[in-house]
Amino acid sequence: MRGSSLGAIVIALALVPPAAAEERPPAPKREAATRREPTAEQQAAARAFAREHHPELEALLARLERQSRGEFAAAIAELDRTRERLDKLATSQPERHATELEVWKLTSRIRLILARMAVQADPQMERELRSLVNQRQELRLRPLRAEQERLEKRLTKVRGQVAAHDTDPAAALDAEVAELLAGVRAKQAAAARKRPAREQPGEPAPSVAVPAAAGRTTVGK
Repeated sequence: MRGSSLGAIVIALALVPPAAAEERPPAPKREAATRREPTAEQQAAARAFAREHHPELEALLARLERQSRGEFAAAIAELDRTRERLDKLATSQPERHATELEVWKLTSRIRLILARMAVQADPQMERELRSLVNQRQELRLRPLRAEQERLEKRLTKVRGQVAAHDTDPAAALDAEVAELLAGVRAKQAAAARKRPAREQPGEPAPSVAVPAAAGRTTVGK
């Protein structure tokens, strides 16, 4: 593999695969040679990511760096974006991160095998390809199965609620009205407890004696 073909393969390996991606390396872009040189930090992070999760990709990056600096810069940028997306996913949705990382690793290996088969087909490669695709399918089905289980539980609950109502609609109506009235009575009782004793309904207000003014003449005496 030389020149732009190697660059296209490395960039394809670096991409985050969509849920149903076509396994075909993208055509090399003319502007790749004029891409901005990646920073030392980007190179180090991207290569460390490749070294940890797909060593063959790291080796291809080293070859590409010697053959085409422009395509090497494009591959590093793509791989660094992939690393950043997966890092963000680890923070926002850690339960999905492990699955998505494994899907990326399998897809990267699948694309590398396809690139090699395009040069020289081999029965062993096809067997390995089938194994990798099977593993990836199982990984992609995990969240779908989990969602199916969640929806089935929700549907079971909803069906139970509907059945409880339809079995005896009058009883369901009485129960809800009784619950609402109980709330009203509870509020009335709470309000009554907060009133001062003299304001309690049904109790006459106590009389207050008014003292006679000093020196007043009593009429009739």
